This record gives sequence, C-alpha cells and structure tokens, in this order.
Amino acid sequence: MSKFGLVIFDCDGVLVDSERITNRVFCAMLNELGLAVSLDDMFERFVGLSMPQCLELITRMLGERRRKTSWRGCAGARARRSGRR
Repeated sequence: MSKFGLVIFDCDGVLVDSERITNRVFCAMLNELGLAVSLDDMFERFVGLSMPQCLELITRMLGERRRKTSWRGCAGARARRSGRR
C-alpha cells in the first residue's frame, strides 16, 4: 500500500500560463465595458487581487457609468459571439 492517499499535480504556470490568457480575456471584457486598459495595465493593476477586489476597482474605474454596465451582459455577448452559448 502507498504512503500517499492523494497526489495533486499543479501544472498552472509550469505547463500552461493561464494568467496571461485570463488577463487577455479580462482586458477584452473591460474594453467592452468602455475602460481603455491594456494587457500591461491588467498585470499592473489586477494581478494579485481577489475577484471581489478586482470588481471593486472596476466599479471605481467606471464611476457613474457603472449604473449602465452589466457584467452578465458583457460576458453573455462575448459567449454568443464565440459560439459558446
């Protein structure tokens, strides 16, 4: 019998750099919301923050426009264009 009951392989950042992919998608979504941010901005402003912290920062960045903004609408439109919905 093995000494280990479970082995977890964490390949993120080793085999797949999902942080760059995720930030590209996140950047595109913010651009759709009217925020002119670049991929460099994403790494500077958002990397290391939790999703609630990111949403708070985005809300502040949007200011008064946030009343007209819907994350679900943005994500839904993006999914429809890519054929995932």
